[in-house]
Amino acid sequence: MPKFKVFPGKTGTSGIRIIVAKRLIGLLALVAAIATLACGGATPAAPASQAQPAPAQPAPAAPAPAAMALSGTIEIDGSSTVFPVSEAVAEEFRKVHPDVRVNVGVSGTGGGFKR
Repeated sequence: MPKFKVFPGKTGTSGIRIIVAKRLIGLLALVAAIATLACGGATPAAPASQAQPAPAQPAPAAPAPAAMALSGTIEIDGSSTVFPVSEAVAEEFRKVHPDVRVNVGVSGTGGGFKR
């Protein structure tokens, strides 16, 4: 390896290794500081005098236009884990498309695959 003059009176590659190690440690410390700041806590709450009113509830779903009116039956079946979500989606879908019959069942993961 070539010899480099790194510090006055010192030659060799060990000085370069020290500089690289110091820079690496500094870079790691910088990355750790940025990660800590990025993952920091929530912003402080606004004082009561500046508090924003709660957002309004979403408007109820409007009935579908006649051109998009649907009819028929939808069968949803599967595991008990997704049943609450399936039931909620079915309920909202019924509001938009009242002529569609939506049946939600629970037969387990295997039963849902078989259907």
